[in-house]
Amino acid sequence: MSYQEKINIYVPHEIGLKLRSDAMLFEILKKDRRTINLNRFLTMVLCGYYDEYCRENNETRDSLLRILKERSISDRKAESIAEDVMNRVILPPIAKRKGKKPDHLSLKPTSDTERIINAVQAQLKEEDYLSQYFCRMLVSYCQKSISERERIVFRDSYDLLLVACKEQRAITFSLKGGNQGAIEAIPYTVTNGPEEMFNYLLCESLNVKENRYEAYSFRLNRIEHLSFGKTTRKISDEVRSRCERMQKIAPQYAINEDEIICVRLNDLGEDLYNRIYYGRPPYDHIEDDGEMHYYFFRCSAMQVIRYFLRFGGASAVVISPDWVKERMIRFFKTALAAYEQ
Repeated sequence: MSYQEKINIYVPHEIGLKLRSDAMLFEILKKDRRTINLNRFLTMVLCGYYDEYCRENNETRDSLLRILKERSISDRKAESIAEDVMNRVILPPIAKRKGKKPDHLSLKPTSDTERIINAVQAQLKEEDYLSQYFCRMLVSYCQKSISERERIVFRDSYDLLLVACKEQRAITFSLKGGNQGAIEAIPYTVTNGPEEMFNYLLCESLNVKENRYEAYSFRLNRIEHLSFGKTTRKISDEVRSRCERMQKIAPQYAINEDEIICVRLNDLGEDLYNRIYYGRPPYDHIEDDGEMHYYFFRCSAMQVIRYFLRFGGASAVVISPDWVKERMIRFFKTALAAYEQ
């Protein structure tokens, strides 16, 4: 096959939708920053998942062979049965071109996928096709959680970050769409939040404006041009402690202050707090005063602000500290002014 020849892959309609959704979710976009770059995204999935996919299938096949051989079935027959079980039961079904609403994906091979294409072609049987293999691989990818899929797509960055965290090595990187230039950081860990959605690098980096080292959180998909740095300094105990809190509470929000935040909720606000789960900050304690409920939080102020902005009205009001209260006031004033224009 010429590596300029496109590979037509037919997947179930819902799988095609999920793949396109992931490309947008992980911001694999063209230069206009609006249109997904589907070929680049598919290339990243194949490169990030192929080795793991082969390992998972081989482990399952080996388990089947062990069970069959324990039943005194000959090696040749055991291998045939194991292959049938893999293809008919364990591996996802292949979408047919004339099936019910198949989704057509066009993959243009690149130098990055050359190794994978050659490896797959070498193991295919006469009745199998390259497009069928990739169909099953993409379906298997879509069966994983969002955080697992993000780690697959950004496999190279994720693996390097794991090494940096384990060896406590400094790293340098830039942020996708950012304009602050190169960032140097001492990594603490890569983790995902209670909702198990996206992955975040928790680390220590210099706050240039304040001229001090602070805790930072960066989402995995936005880290690019990643490499090991030259700094040999270890993460400070103070920042390490803050990163530990971030990991437990909400890794997407950096914690660099120790102030307790008080938010007054009425009955409606308390009901909303119990129902709106995503991004919810855990409270430290509650004090009731008649119809009002005072919730106290020991977490990132930005988490509190972004969470309670969704409530609107008087159902949730920040009482203290003053600077957090002022941030909320400025937001609502700006929103009101925009609507009054």
